[in-house]
Amino acid sequence: MNNKKLVAISAVLFLFSLFTATGFCEGDGKVSMEQWTEIIKHGSVRSTSQWHPPDNSPPCSGTDAVWCGPCWDNKDANNKWCCTQREGKSFPDCVPEDHPEKCQFCSGCNEGGKCSKFCTKPAHGAGGATNIRITNSMNRDIKIAFVTGAEGKEGACKDSNKMISYQWIADNTTWCKDPTHLGGGVNAGHCTGIVPKNGFVEVTRTKSEDALKCLTGSIHIGGYSSCPPPTGFTQGEFTLNPTDTETEAVDISLVNGVNYALTINLPDDAWRVQDGGSMVRSIGPSEGLDGNNNKNGIFPPGCTDCIRLVGELPCSGIPPKLKCQDKRICNIYRAGVTGGTVNFVISDLPK
Repeated sequence: MNNKKLVAISAVLFLFSLFTATGFCEGDGKVSMEQWTEIIKHGSVRSTSQWHPPDNSPPCSGTDAVWCGPCWDNKDANNKWCCTQREGKSFPDCVPEDHPEKCQFCSGCNEGGKCSKFCTKPAHGAGGATNIRITNSMNRDIKIAFVTGAEGKEGACKDSNKMISYQWIADNTTWCKDPTHLGGGVNAGHCTGIVPKNGFVEVTRTKSEDALKCLTGSIHIGGYSSCPPPTGFTQGEFTLNPTDTETEAVDISLVNGVNYALTINLPDDAWRVQDGGSMVRSIGPSEGLDGNNNKNGIFPPGCTDCIRLVGELPCSGIPPKLKCQDKRICNIYRAGVTGGTVNFVISDLPK
């Protein structure tokens, strides 16, 4: 065997050991023998230009956008393409823009040495505004406070000009009154209103200039109060149409206590429990201070960091004993997809 062949074989074996150790594709992780047969057949790893996903790949939409959501949730991958082949997979294969050759290792998307069955990252907010409904399932009126957050130097919404404010909520709904600035940013504040018995109120964005603005904040059940005795209050939290990430988020927060049960119904199948967990269409209902709140999407009473309390209790003595989550399952995410209505449903606590 001549020296050139020895060098070529050594290079292939090195690349094989490297790729099988690190994983080359988001979903499958490892290079299969079939894929390496293809590589060895051609004598070397193909060039980037030969393995580039097609430039005419359509934007991910519909069920493909739902399937490919985890690709856009990965902030470090710079993912541009997603393999739409689903059979035998739990997660999609994602291909970053700076390494398009990775498409050759995506199971089910390599056909005869060409990349196929790919869609491209959808335009930011392509699904339009994600709106909010607050439903009262009880036979009595409920007072709530609708609280909007401030921009942050880091995080999902950094530009104060691209956010929905407390004043916007008051001006664009008929039910939220008495807008009050809270400080910490021009958009931070609250307004209050009544959700009628067996009825609902909504925050709906119909103007195109408002549809892509970040709507972040919380719903305080019972009105605006920090630690109402004796049990505190239930919150529903949300970040929708974020401007500085692809990922929307919702949760039920009991860190300040519990006064009502809350359920959040989600508009499609793209929502996942944080850190690549299972898909969910609904979270809750939450329960009382001593109830079972170890469920997806719930920050249990006093558990400011989901699995533990960081610092002092937000409300002294509430709860009397912590029952935090075992795993970080408190946030529910949707990446790459927007639109629809998130429905926060208020009900009585179980007796």
